[in-house]
Amino acid sequence: GTIEETNACAVQAFQAADAQIAILYGDVMRALSAHERPQLRQEHSAWQRERTTRCKQATRSAESQPTWPRMYHACLTAETQARRQGLMRWLTLDHPSAKP
Repeated sequence: GTIEETNACAVQAFQAADAQIAILYGDVMRALSAHERPQLRQEHSAWQRERTTRCKQATRSAESQPTWPRMYHACLTAETQARRQGLMRWLTLDHPSAKP
C-alpha cells in the first residue's frame, strides 16, 4: 500500500491492541481485591507513560520521515502486546502486591 495506507493500518493495529489491553486491565482490576487495585492502577499508569516515552525515543530519528507514524504506532503496538504478560502476572501468586 501507499505510505498513507501503511500508516493508517499501523494506527488501526495499535488501536486494536490498546482496546484489548484496556479490556484485560478491567478484567484484572475486577479480579483483584480492593487493597490491590491502587497498586495496579499506579503500575498501569506508569506503564502507559513509559510506553509513549520509549516509542517517541525509539522513533525520534525518523520523525521527519513520512513513515514515522507507522514506525511509532508499530512500537506502541509491540509495547502494548508485551504488557499483556505484566497484567497476567497480577492473576498469579507472583504479582507485585504478594511480595513481602
